[in-house]
Amino acid sequence: MPTIIPNYHPIFVHFTIALMVTSFGMLLLHYLFKTKPQLRQECLIVSRWCLWLAALVSILTVIAGLHAYYTVAHDAVTHKVMTIHRNWGIVTFVAIWVAAISSFVLYLKQKPPRWLFTGVLAIAVVLVMVTGWYGAELVFRYGTGVMSLPQSEGAGHQHDSVNNMVAHVDSGNHEH
Repeated sequence: MPTIIPNYHPIFVHFTIALMVTSFGMLLLHYLFKTKPQLRQECLIVSRWCLWLAALVSILTVIAGLHAYYTVAHDAVTHKVMTIHRNWGIVTFVAIWVAAISSFVLYLKQKPPRWLFTGVLAIAVVLVMVTGWYGAELVFRYGTGVMSLPQSEGAGHQHDSVNNMVAHVDSGNHEH
């Protein structure tokens, strides 16, 4: 298996986040389309599949996350944030699976989702967002898992304007 530097966790976590948010969004659309039964049913189907896929991918997300927790270089301050992120991740994993199993049971019983299930899914999505926030803190505030950080060129660093960038692309000049 090819090595991803520094690990696979960022790949899987983004699928988990996207699928969970999409599942919740499609469930909300399911409720909004009361006068369009076919569209309403399609939204529910998409919501279910996204949730079920998110639950499956979350297994890989947690495995890769635990691997990262024990192998990514970090200091004492970062370790505290990593531990908080890991703990939220475990709670989030459980919530995703509670929602997914609940959804599957409703599906097997051929019952539509109710507001209680919607609340469970909403809690799971909020947990995904909180866990993701701590993960973003690790990467973007502390540089955890980042191989190298660019050196700042200071306040005098200039970027091309959008028009100059478009002109460079149009002319085939891709140098910066």
